[in-house]
Parts: sequence; C-alpha cells; structure tokens
Amino acid sequence: MQVHDDDDDELRRIAHLHARALRSFIGHSEHDLMEVEEIFADVLYLAHQNRESLREASDGQMRSWLLRTARNLGSNRIRRALTRRRLVERLAREPLPFVSAPDDDLIAYQDELAALAQSEKVAEVLSRLREDYRRVIVMQALGMSGPEIGAALGISANAARKRLMRARAILRTSYEAAIKQEEQLGRTGHE
Repeated sequence: MQVHDDDDDELRRIAHLHARALRSFIGHSEHDLMEVEEIFADVLYLAHQNRESLREASDGQMRSWLLRTARNLGSNRIRRALTRRRLVERLAREPLPFVSAPDDDLIAYQDELAALAQSEKVAEVLSRLREDYRRVIVMQALGMSGPEIGAALGISANAARKRLMRARAILRTSYEAAIKQEEQLGRTGHE
C-alpha cells in the first residue's frame, strides 16, 4: 500500500515541478487550451505508466522525457488531424458507393408486392368495365391519341375523347371503391 502512495506522491512532485514548462511547451504548438490540457494529462499518464523506468532519472532527464513525449503526442494529433482532413477531402471528391442494407432489400420487396397488388386490383377493376370503356383505356395506355382511337373505332376524335374521359372516371371511382372495400374488410378481419 505504501508503494502506491509513494507513486502518487512522485507523480504529484513531477507534475508540480514540470507543469509550467510542460504546458508552455505544449502551448507553442497547440493553441486550444483544452488540447493543451489533454496532452498534458496524457504525458502525466504515460509518465505514471513508465514510472519504473523513470524512477532513477534526474529532474533534467525527467523534463527531457516529458517534453519529448509531449512533442510526440502533439505530432500524433497533427498527423491524425491531417489524415482525417485528407479522408474528408477524398470522400468529397470520391463518395463511397451506395450499398443497400438488408432493410433496403425488405423495403424494395414490400414495394414490389404493393405494386403487384395494385396492378392486380387495377386489372380486376378494368375487367369489370364495359367493353367499349375498357378498349379506349387500353388503346390510350398503348400510346394512341384521341384522334387515333376515334379512327380505330370508327367514331369522331371528339367522341373518342369523351368516351375516354368517362372510362377513366368510372375506372378511378371503381378502383377507389374497391380499395375502400378492401380496407374495411381488412379492419373487420383484424378486430
């Protein structure tokens, strides 16, 4: 137990004897007081870790060791900061490629299932439309214009546009009703 107290007393003596010179030395390269104190604490920690090898050192040798250690720690901080800065600059120039996570795959799969269900619902509603309405919607979906649809059906372009508008309105209303009905069935099934 006495050895531990002696080590603590020796560390306090070293800190008291060399603190001003050590902080001044660190302060020449580090201008942030927090950085100075961090390096100072790290130097004392390393002195404590190396207390056996430093036990026989004179005060001059101790100060030299402390200052060299502080210089090395400061240099390490500068190198780490430069490395970090270079990495940030490189990432700005060359961003990392996007790599999907397992959650992304699950979301994509769920989106595909939702799109498939929606397509199936549209097909179901479309199949219940009158034949003439279904035909104009399919023709427009295939890229035909109003006048082209009219020419293909033997009706005027204006009549084709009106039929297409009515068919879309009925399709939309029927689809919304089918979705609402499906939601109501889903709620009653979960209650």
